[in-house]
Amino acid sequence: MRSRWSTAVQVTTMVALLCLLLWRGDRWWVLAGCLLGLAAVLFWSFREVAAEEAAAAALPPGLPVSGADPPGIGQPLPVREPHTVLTGHAAAVTALVFSPAGGLLVTGARDGTAILWEIADPARPVPVASVAVPAARRRWRRRAGPEVGLGLRGRLLAVGGETVGMWDLTDPAQPAPIAILPEPGRSRMAGHAVCFSPDGRLLAVGSMDIVVLWDVTDPARPAPAGRLRTHRRLSLTPVNAVTFSPDGRLLVVDGGPDLVVFDVTEPARAAQVARCRMFPKSASTMAAATSLAFGPAGRLLAVAGYSQNSTPYGSSQQSAVLLWDLTDPARPARTASLVDRTGYRGRTRSRQRTARADPTTLTGHRGTVRAVAFGPDGRSMVSGGADGTALFWEVTDPAHPRPTATFARPGAVPAVAISPDGQFLATGGADATAALWSI
Repeated sequence: MRSRWSTAVQVTTMVALLCLLLWRGDRWWVLAGCLLGLAAVLFWSFREVAAEEAAAAALPPGLPVSGADPPGIGQPLPVREPHTVLTGHAAAVTALVFSPAGGLLVTGARDGTAILWEIADPARPVPVASVAVPAARRRWRRRAGPEVGLGLRGRLLAVGGETVGMWDLTDPAQPAPIAILPEPGRSRMAGHAVCFSPDGRLLAVGSMDIVVLWDVTDPARPAPAGRLRTHRRLSLTPVNAVTFSPDGRLLVVDGGPDLVVFDVTEPARAAQVARCRMFPKSASTMAAATSLAFGPAGRLLAVAGYSQNSTPYGSSQQSAVLLWDLTDPARPARTASLVDRTGYRGRTRSRQRTARADPTTLTGHRGTVRAVAFGPDGRSMVSGGADGTALFWEVTDPAHPRPTATFARPGAVPAVAISPDGQFLATGGADATAALWSI
């Protein structure tokens, strides 16, 4: 709505200036032009809003927009109940990670804390410790929740927020602080996207428009090992997500409107091997990935992202889970796109025609898709959305994913994770809770 008023003001000003030039300041003509321009913009803008709301209301849960969806998309999905709910945070839980052995779950929230849960008995999770994200030493601070990464080498935990801190979890009940990583540059906040390489030697930290690779072979003395430029030009958009391939050879980064793939075999000489646009250029003026996840085989990459576009009738937004085949890292190929059912604001009808013309476009969430994660078998995937649901997908055939279950929570689901044994799903919630589900 805010962008619609902005467009109305711009158009009205242009009409007023035109009237001023043509009628040499006749105030009545200028006033008439202003009213006419404002009425025209508001009429067309709110007519589009009404059309979109009517179209969205006509879609019952589970009904797809695309007419070429495979079997299962249009059928009602079973709704699961949570196995248990975890409380303890004071703000939205935005990050989750299981320990490699599966007996420990770490939850990170916008209140600047990370809580360690012992889940040997999933029906009775026990909070064993909590750590706080170190505060940045500056007058202004970014209001963003931390993302949590858990190393696969030993029991090293990295928590990112205003800064990035590392803890030793040899004794989960008493996390031992090891180091606080310095900021990568002047006025560049450390970023909330952190990820360990599979061998635990590298830690990737996203900043404003770069990713810094840290050598954490000696966790007490982390050293910068490489710096990767992610955006085509200087940008104020932070890097929202980073992830390593299972073999540790590739690093995929959110590069604003692009998805950027780096070869980090030699971190000091990391090279960009591919850059692909997540959404069509004509359909977005701003785009970003909010979550990235590799399948266990390292061939399939899931990207949760969104795009925004400004039109004469107002703003529009689209969100989707994009599945990419990285068999050839230099030529990523999109296999499917799981698009939110509401689609563009203000262009509902044209967006529906586009979806019907693309057989690889599937529907799922009724809002922005916030998170994705793969199961250990590589045949299942889960996505979390702003509509308060987590959808479980079967991706045995990556070109035709099929939803199998819905996990519903009050409020948005900004984080999801599947346990290493594939038995449990963890979801983070905007209601400051996390939930464990039996799959």
